[in-house]
Amino acid sequence: MTQADPRPVGDDPASVREVVVRRSARVLAVNDGRLALLRRTRPGMPVYYVTPGGKVEEDDADVVAALHREVREELGGVITDPVQVFLLTERIDDGPVDGVRRLRVQHIFAAELVSYDLSARSGPEFTEPEMAVKGTYDLEWVPLVPERLGAIHLRAPELAEYVIRNCAALAAEARRSATGRH
Repeated sequence: MTQADPRPVGDDPASVREVVVRRSARVLAVNDGRLALLRRTRPGMPVYYVTPGGKVEEDDADVVAALHREVREELGGVITDPVQVFLLTERIDDGPVDGVRRLRVQHIFAAELVSYDLSARSGPEFTEPEMAVKGTYDLEWVPLVPERLGAIHLRAPELAEYVIRNCAALAAEARRSATGRH
């Protein structure tokens, strides 16, 4: 997905444009003081954790619709009305190519995970046998406390730092989203 009117940035704003080429929606899904994370085990790589979520597809109505779809696909789950709490922008390439710097933007939401059924997972990573070579996506509940979150490798580092610093606020926002009061 490309932003309609890329804006100039950098030392010479007229020569470099930043273009959002990928958007994703991710959730800090909380339930009973615990954070639902996906433990990623990939051949030849150390274990790491990610938040449920993924790419905003062309046919998604908006970022929130993409988030609900991703939670259904990855957890067989349902979340309350999400509240966006963090926005992470990453450069895809090392520098401008032909005057364009490509960006990936992750919309991070907090919500309560109301229900889930791992047998109902429907994303390609769970339904397409050829995806098995990419490793596993195991749900793990991690207590929403700095010491426990600091002991795991949560990607991306900026998100991990944010979550560790804001445990109490994230739990409160997830509870608030469950009541419909934003």
